[in-house]
Amino acid sequence: MALPRGNLQPLRPYRVLPEDLDTFKRTLRELVAAGCDERALVTALWMAKTVQVESFPNATRVRSLAKRMRDFADEISRLEASNFLAWQTEQAISKSGRGPEDVEDVSLAFPHFALPKWLRKRAEMYDEWLQMAKRKERPRSELLDRVKRVYPVLYVKWATNGRPFYEKVATLLRLSGIDDVKSTRHFEREVRAFESDYPLTTSDIRLILRQVHEHKLTYYADSLAR
Repeated sequence: MALPRGNLQPLRPYRVLPEDLDTFKRTLRELVAAGCDERALVTALWMAKTVQVESFPNATRVRSLAKRMRDFADEISRLEASNFLAWQTEQAISKSGRGPEDVEDVSLAFPHFALPKWLRKRAEMYDEWLQMAKRKERPRSELLDRVKRVYPVLYVKWATNGRPFYEKVATLLRLSGIDDVKSTRHFEREVRAFESDYPLTTSDIRLILRQVHEHKLTYYADSLAR
């Protein structure tokens, strides 16, 4: 949810205080010596700085929208009961190069033919979210916000063949003003939990930064001051 995706540019630059610059640069050099690409590591920090987690909607709004989705699905079903779109439906299937016998499930091949089905399905997901919220099981914004802290760790861990260098990354995060990691032990637990809870996001982050590492993808920030 919070990831800067694609070629989202420019990223937000971080700022390092003059008195901290030597320590920051030394830590960068140590991680580069361990296998990191400096540009990719800096990009990981820019991305961490850019991350924004929007607040979740309240339950009343979600419940109301789920009801409207179901009402709309019912209205569409009643309206289309006469099959007044039959001709357009056949034409769309014909133009696709497939005959009716080639389509086992029209709702999968042509989702827009089955809006009531998918609206109700989505409404069911809203209901599930509401139940999770009631049980306090859904991800909270403050938990998702930790993505800013794991960005550079996931890259460092990949670039150094499995060595996350938590303390050094924590130093970079603190000196750049991105996040104040007070406990590296807690930091390590948090990163491991993130990898377990959000495997697709973890893979996404690594793929993006691997491309930067291999000089196949370039991001920029408004200022290179660091």
